[in-house]
Amino acid sequence: MDDIRYNELIERAHFYGDQSSWDKCIEYYEKAFEIMVRVEDLLDSSIVYLHLDNSYRALKGIEAVIELLPDDYRGYFYKGIYFEHLEDDQEALTYYLKALELEPRISEIYFKIGRIYDDLSDTLMHDENIKLAMDYYFKT
Repeated sequence: MDDIRYNELIERAHFYGDQSSWDKCIEYYEKAFEIMVRVEDLLDSSIVYLHLDNSYRALKGIEAVIELLPDDYRGYFYKGIYFEHLEDDQEALTYYLKALELEPRISEIYFKIGRIYDDLSDTLMHDENIKLAMDYYFKT
């Protein structure tokens, strides 16, 4: 019975997330987390906290996943998203590369790495970054 209620609450959170109603979205995540917590839902709620400009709560959830599951790519991938949201491409790249090391079959990771190298192509290492961006886009 708890699984059913949990899933209903998560569905409501997703509904409000799709509407960009972040306050309502997090309200339903928090209600669901009173029943149980699934890794993917905790990570998704961390992104909602970013939308609510609560980077502390966002990072807390992501780091909890990394601590609990250090060999799971998802925590590192979401930490990359976290730093990308903060416009810190160098840190985002570090975590995306770690996620890729743990799970090389996820095309979105390649794309995000390619995008960062593309953005970094304005630096002194222009040619090298462009080549790296093209390599990662190709792998996507």
